[in-house]
Amino acid sequence: QMDPQTLLRLVNSAVIQETTIQPDTGDGLVQSDGQFWVVYVFGIVFVFALFSTNGYLMQSVIEEKETRLVEILLSSVPSGQLLRGKVLAMGVLGLLQVGVWFGTIFLVSRFETNTVGWLSEIEVSLNIVPLLLIYFVLGYLMFAAVFSAVGALSTSMQEGPSLATFFTLPAMAPFFLLNMFATNPNGTVPVIMSLFPLTAPMSMVMRLSMTTSIPAWQIVVGIV
Repeated sequence: QMDPQTLLRLVNSAVIQETTIQPDTGDGLVQSDGQFWVVYVFGIVFVFALFSTNGYLMQSVIEEKETRLVEILLSSVPSGQLLRGKVLAMGVLGLLQVGVWFGTIFLVSRFETNTVGWLSEIEVSLNIVPLLLIYFVLGYLMFAAVFSAVGALSTSMQEGPSLATFFTLPAMAPFFLLNMFATNPNGTVPVIMSLFPLTAPMSMVMRLSMTTSIPAWQIVVGIV
């Protein structure tokens, strides 16, 4: 004695369609886990690249000073060419290393989805990919030059890392202000940090990942 409509609902299983809505505050501010993953991955790779290859760069400069090898080199090569060659060589090596990392992560994510399923949550807008690459490459080369300068100024292996800390800490400063970037990426502090050279790479990437309303002149000035 059941009506046909109720019987039909009991016999047929429910059809559920999920729709994910991305919140938008109206001023171009975008908040989603995918955008935050972009910030984390970029920051981790950037920091690892800085401390690995650039650390070797600084170490090689200091060792050549301690062993007096630099005096022999400078007798045939100008100092500017020597440092530029070191920066470019280690820079290419570091970028190649980062490329291998990304290639490995991509292959693992394709075949081991259960292990690294969080990679599928990363959302990268195609229009910001060139900017991410530009800021990464220029930021990496800038810090490579800084580390080589620190190595040239240092007199021992103990002094070099301590001096380099004054430059690496500002690079990580945007991470300490992540909440400020997330709530107001176009605020005064995020804008200033995205234009200051030592904090620009990380700061601008964080802003690009969290909002779509960044003035073009700020992006250009940050790159310059």
